[in-house]
Amino acid sequence: MSAVIAIAVGCTVPLPSRYSSAPSSHDQQTLVTALESVHTIPTRPRILGYSRERFGHGWGTHVTASGQFCTTRQILMQATFSTDAPTPSPAPITCGVKYPRGVGPPDPYTGKLLQASHVDVDHIVPLSAAWDLGAYQWDEQKRVRFANDMQWNLVVVDSTVNRDKSDATLSEWMPPAITAHCSYAARFVAVVARYELALPEADIATARKACAL
Repeated sequence: MSAVIAIAVGCTVPLPSRYSSAPSSHDQQTLVTALESVHTIPTRPRILGYSRERFGHGWGTHVTASGQFCTTRQILMQATFSTDAPTPSPAPITCGVKYPRGVGPPDPYTGKLLQASHVDVDHIVPLSAAWDLGAYQWDEQKRVRFANDMQWNLVVVDSTVNRDKSDATLSEWMPPAITAHCSYAARFVAVVARYELALPEADIATARKACAL
């Protein structure tokens, strides 16, 4: 059963930019700030017991400002592909799933235009990676919040690229577009810092290289 959840909006490090250019001073500063509080470990451990259900049964459900019940995925899809905001309603209704724009903005990982029929919602820090890096110690509420964190840890991307990424961390996978590397690395480390996860030394080295630090 999906729970109606609220997303925390307090920030300890700045959000990186939107992957549209070469390394910027903003992305570099985001990475520097995040690295200051990240706990470093030699390698990624493999912790038994992971399953998707540990982070909630499917996407969380939210009540939007217009009074609709929407899943996390529906909200992100609407934000990416819809041309109009949901129509206000006096009582909550089921979230609409029509996407007037079949073609969306550029994919943050490749730069190619997104197609509504060929996208996934990617966890910047994959759930199974988060489990290994410390989420196995969290309570269920925190894991559900992490899995549905639209501000920090979720982005709509090309489905093929997302599945190629799988549960990889920075040292194992980076976006195909080189110009996306620093922003992606900065956001990945920012999520790790925000949720007080650990980060392997190889991932830190990869992030520093991506942002020319």
